[in-house]
Amino acid sequence: MRALKLLGILFGSIALGVALLVGFFYGNMWWQFHLPSDAKAKAYFIAHRTALESLVETVVHDPNIEFVNVRGVAYGSDARGPAYVACAKRLRELGAQSLSKQSRGVVAIYFWGAGCAICHDSYKGFAYVADPSVDIPDGSKVCSSLANKALPPGKYASIEDGIYLVPITDHWYLIRLEIG
Repeated sequence: MRALKLLGILFGSIALGVALLVGFFYGNMWWQFHLPSDAKAKAYFIAHRTALESLVETVVHDPNIEFVNVRGVAYGSDARGPAYVACAKRLRELGAQSLSKQSRGVVAIYFWGAGCAICHDSYKGFAYVADPSVDIPDGSKVCSSLANKALPPGKYASIEDGIYLVPITDHWYLIRLEIG
């Protein structure tokens, strides 16, 4: 009888541990994927505009910086050079996840969102566009809002894959990247 009681306690403890791990996993996934409202993102931009502009100026003038991920993934001819390391440090200080530079004068800095191998990737941040009349990324859509309900629904995900932009100032946009 005592062994049966101990076995019940053991299985109950294991079931509780599994339930807590699953709850933590899904709660953490929600937090990673949760994107702030456009108003909150714009407020963040206003509060950090000087630092963002300084970072973009540095990146635009450095041909070796193409992509920087704060977690350590790097691309480019000088991905471990001092400029890359300094850029990663500045991104970390700002609370950003990654930065990518396109050859046509576009620098995208992603702050919020996440992705994984088996799920839809969704990121939100800011994009600097040197000349909005010619440098807007191919296939991107300028919208009035980046809220889920304002974007086109996807075939296999809640949002259609693509790059969505909302103007903030002359050269700055809110950016949302959806990858299925």
